[in-house]
Amino acid sequence: MGAIDKYKDLEGQIKFKDEEITDLESSDIIKRYKRLNREKSTLLDKMKKLYPDVKFEEYDLCGDNRHLVALVKGFNNNRERAHYQHNRLCVKCGLTTLVKDYPRLGLSKEQRLMYDYFSKRYFSNKTDEQLLPGISIANIQCDPDLALAIYKEIVKLHPNIDDESAANLFNKTLDEINKMENEKDKKDAAKRLGLDFKSIRW
Repeated sequence: MGAIDKYKDLEGQIKFKDEEITDLESSDIIKRYKRLNREKSTLLDKMKKLYPDVKFEEYDLCGDNRHLVALVKGFNNNRERAHYQHNRLCVKCGLTTLVKDYPRLGLSKEQRLMYDYFSKRYFSNKTDEQLLPGISIANIQCDPDLALAIYKEIVKLHPNIDDESAANLFNKTLDEINKMENEKDKKDAAKRLGLDFKSIRW
């Protein structure tokens, strides 16, 4: 069979497949499948539009019940000076004043929501303490990912723990980690907490 005949044979096979596809698309089950996918896409679009409001409500509810605030290391937006500032992070809801030190466009999706949340509260005229009040659980600066991971582990082990007890356990755990001098111990701690050792600022 020459190239022309092979090409025509392939065209015939494609035409046959197209006819089968057309028959399938006209079947009730395929029509229902397409309709359900359209309806699902509509619902997902509604959820996407509603998501910022959901996060803002979560931040408000957490604040009403008192944020659990840790001091965390933040990189100053002025890269030439590059010094750490005292920023606040709620280990319960993840809200952090870190975002105000960065241009909005340079932030992740979740961080931009925090930025917008604070923007509605005129953060340029408020201190970090005013923006994110709550129970201070650590007076020692730590890496934000480390702080979140420590609290997550505490809640995992003690699901019904109260804020004061959680704060005490947080401080105890952070103190133990800060006293680690051996790199292997720090790597083991990072692994237990589900963190990348190299990404943490110890």
